[in-house]
Amino acid sequence: MDSKFGPLERSVAAYAESRGCGPVRDCSTSGHTYRRTYRLDERYVAKVFLPEAHDRYRREHAFLALGVEGVDMPRLEASTFDAQQGGYLVMTALPGEPLEAILGNVTADEYGDLLEDLGRSLGAIHAVAASKAGLPEKNGLEAERRGHFAAVEDSIACLQAARLLPPAEIERAREATRLAQRAAFASPQRLIHGDVHRGNVLVARREGRWTCALIDFEESGPNPVELDLVYPFLSILGEAFPGRRFASSWDRLWRRFVAGYVSGGGAEPEPALLVGHAAAWFLWVAAHCVKEGHATAGFYAASALEALALNLAVHRA
Repeated sequence: MDSKFGPLERSVAAYAESRGCGPVRDCSTSGHTYRRTYRLDERYVAKVFLPEAHDRYRREHAFLALGVEGVDMPRLEASTFDAQQGGYLVMTALPGEPLEAILGNVTADEYGDLLEDLGRSLGAIHAVAASKAGLPEKNGLEAERRGHFAAVEDSIACLQAARLLPPAEIERAREATRLAQRAAFASPQRLIHGDVHRGNVLVARREGRWTCALIDFEESGPNPVELDLVYPFLSILGEAFPGRRFASSWDRLWRRFVAGYVSGGGAEPEPALLVGHAAAWFLWVAAHCVKEGHATAGFYAASALEALALNLAVHRA
């Protein structure tokens, strides 16, 4: 037992015993040092947060306590937080598995079902006004993304100096970010999830079709809604980008996502805006890796540039 988490783990075990659950099992899947996830039994999951993760605890607690109609998500069962030891959230466990686990086993039509359901959930979340009582506080995501746009030329220069940005890519990168920056951050300030990726979308078959649920709301809060669409655009809709498995179905899958998003309460998103956000973000990540001298800088820079080219190709398709 890690001494940092020991007292919290014992508290969770005591709660589990009081509910007739157990034994408690560590089922953490990430390398985060500030929190862990425990399975109490088939009914309940607990997320444990160290004191330095209080902000993340508060965001997830607020989102779970608020609930969003039309979104399949865990139900909050118990919560506590102590400034010295940290705290935990106990929530209902949802059926299914992460989206990334089933990607190789679904057809384009089935993936369309998932995208439409995901779009509907995100649309419902983004329909919640920033003024609604009980929302998590606004976080620093918008400021971070504005910084990525502001640093585009610096990122390009850094990658050029490191010979990781071919000359032919420079103008394409500038074009994508320049076009997007004109309209960036103008979308409504609404509640967002903040971290929608293939690991935070749980999928299950219900009544003969795939459906999805959302988990992990530590990055939630009011922000321009476009910021909540960049991750799913890249990591989920990206399966239909040129050269990917569902490339021939891009138009159809994008339309299904948009149909779900609009039916959930969102306004139709603009792909070019998402491409520009992605370009600025990836350029910054690649340059950051170079500046920090990470051993994997070359790998991440190459991956970033590959994704940039892929997204630009989608924009021009």
